[in-house]
Amino acid sequence: MKASALAGAALVLALAATAGHAGPRGDYMLECAGCHLQDGAGMAPTVPDMRGVIGRMVQLPEGRAYLGRVPGAALSPLDDADLAAVMNWSLKAFAPQTLPADFEPYTAEEVARLRADPVQQPARERRELLEALDEAGIPGG
Repeated sequence: MKASALAGAALVLALAATAGHAGPRGDYMLECAGCHLQDGAGMAPTVPDMRGVIGRMVQLPEGRAYLGRVPGAALSPLDDADLAAVMNWSLKAFAPQTLPADFEPYTAEEVARLRADPVQQPARERRELLEALDEAGIPGG
């Protein structure tokens, strides 16, 4: 019993130590999938579904900013470059059908600027963004 507990603790420590070194998909699994799930589906009503939606969001400047300012991203332990990589990976993995063809990937510098000002009311701001996307005629996925 003690050996299995030690092995479990060692595994947890090893996984925690790999954050930021596991590549974008691995970092997503370690830092984001606990709430957004492996497929980006989220856990309604508290954790939103990212599938299709985040590709729409980057089509508006305020939506692009929101993705870097939302608390889960802004307060992530990942450094700016690793967070940018996770965000870019997530957009391609969960929203390829709504991601614009001219999408410019997030950079570490942009992420640093965005996460310095986390969203204070993410649900309200998300709702307003979705309304703005509808008003702008940006189709959903």
